[in-house]
Amino acid sequence: MGLARGILGYPNLKALDLSCGQGEILNVLVQDGCDGRGTRYTDEDPFVARREPLVGAGLVDDGVDLTKRLPYEDDSWDLVLLTEVIEHMADFTALLQEVDRILEPDGHLILSAPNIQRIHSRVWFLLAGHHKIIGHRPGWGTAYSEMYACHQNPPPFPLLHTSLYQAGLTVKEMRYTRVKWRHAYWAALWPLIALATRRELRKRKCSSLEAEGRDDLYGWMTSGPMLFSEQIALLAARSQAPSRT
Repeated sequence: MGLARGILGYPNLKALDLSCGQGEILNVLVQDGCDGRGTRYTDEDPFVARREPLVGAGLVDDGVDLTKRLPYEDDSWDLVLLTEVIEHMADFTALLQEVDRILEPDGHLILSAPNIQRIHSRVWFLLAGHHKIIGHRPGWGTAYSEMYACHQNPPPFPLLHTSLYQAGLTVKEMRYTRVKWRHAYWAALWPLIALATRRELRKRKCSSLEAEGRDDLYGWMTSGPMLFSEQIALLAARSQAPSRT
């Protein structure tokens, strides 16, 4: 909640928690004084129904499909939260466009997702051929109807960084989440990671706008939270991106 509480005007904000589950975060927002609501795709979801909800039914809009247009007016929310959601979606880019549409001009998005860019995950990919993730990975025994409950699409941060910008959102802050300090020895690789990242991002000539984006991406890709946290936790602000449509 540190990202939310640092926003100017908090808690006097209209906040929407998309796919809020039992309402753990929504409950804190409401207790802090926010005008908060949440969404849920179905109240019959067995993965949600295991525990009692922490917020009243009147604060949650059921039947909200995140792959379709969200049932909210333009410029109607100060804060939108997407916590541990987009990794469950085959494609999250259209949802980010919808988030930008419903945010106020000076609104913010808080997003969290598994961090496959952390050093431990990069090394694991080198050895095992897949990233180290927290959560259930879909397999042959996973029914199609249950794919949404799996981590089917943990977002590569370069793609997420660009998708946010294309939607009119700019990353402003990133926080540490869960860190396994026994992996601190990976910090010895930082100079090599920084050099390789810089080389990859600068190997082709580009426009001034593209160069600005690459420099911004470099800063996040070589930051402590990116290299060591098990989840990405970021704050993005609504902006007027030149490429926005």
